[in-house]
Amino acid sequence: MFDTLFLVSSADPNTGLSVAELQTLDYLGCLMSVYDGEDASAWEFGFSVTDLGAPFSTTLNEAAQQCQRVGWIVRSEKIFQASAAGREEVAFQSRLAPNMRRVRYLSASIAASMSMTLPSISDALNREPGLRRAIAFMRRKRLLDDTSLGLVIEQFDGLREAVGDGSSRSNLMVPTVVWLSYLAADPDRQVGG
Repeated sequence: MFDTLFLVSSADPNTGLSVAELQTLDYLGCLMSVYDGEDASAWEFGFSVTDLGAPFSTTLNEAAQQCQRVGWIVRSEKIFQASAAGREEVAFQSRLAPNMRRVRYLSASIAASMSMTLPSISDALNREPGLRRAIAFMRRKRLLDDTSLGLVIEQFDGLREAVGDGSSRSNLMVPTVVWLSYLAADPDRQVGG
């Protein structure tokens, strides 16, 4: 529930987040944890690709429904927004040890969404090796398998070389935006290339 609450509370209060945007930003947070040296399984839940080619986590979707039930987020039409109680809860939960590590990665996603539009983030992530492979083979599959992770880690090694490892240690916004821009720059890029 923390990811949902944090992302919705951190989003622009005037626009909120759609279900797809919530899923995309959380997937990006997971990927940035991999960039930072974490094992993808440490994210505690996985993602699969939908028929539309987007990352999706059933666990995250259920967490959004739970947050709605307890009144931490409200949904108007297709948009989630944080309630006052939700903002108070996320302030409390952000200080809990299990969540402190996640804040770094989720914050990178939110920071990227302030530099790039959410649709452009989604478009760029569609060129991420795991999503691209799943889309190319037109099948639903679990994302971040060993092959996909190897390809992403290869990109991240190049990213560290380009932005310098020191800058990424304090703030993940720069490597996040640079990587997304790299993915978006060449729509014809082949998987792993």
